[in-house]
Amino acid sequence: MDTLSRREEEALWKTTKARAMKACDEEVQAFAACAQGRTVSVVWACRGPLQVMQKCIYQYTNPDNMDMLRAEYVRLRKQQGGEQEGKVTGSDEIPGKTSST
Repeated sequence: MDTLSRREEEALWKTTKARAMKACDEEVQAFAACAQGRTVSVVWACRGPLQVMQKCIYQYTNPDNMDMLRAEYVRLRKQQGGEQEGKVTGSDEIPGKTSST
């Protein structure tokens, strides 16, 4: 399966956006400081800081980067699936556990 489920897609998006916000913390803080105490005037008064923040976040969340992250996610999922197929479950395989029978 080379596609992501809706849940996986949303989780990937949330994780990527959180990383972008963390990486762009300085720009986010500058916009937040500009917007503090403003209501309607934030639209024109903070246009510059908003554009700088959006540009920074976009470099992490642009379509090309998201496609690359999706492909990596699918690759890792396949790799983990292949490793799990070869495993047999049972208490004898868990170190330190003994079967009670």
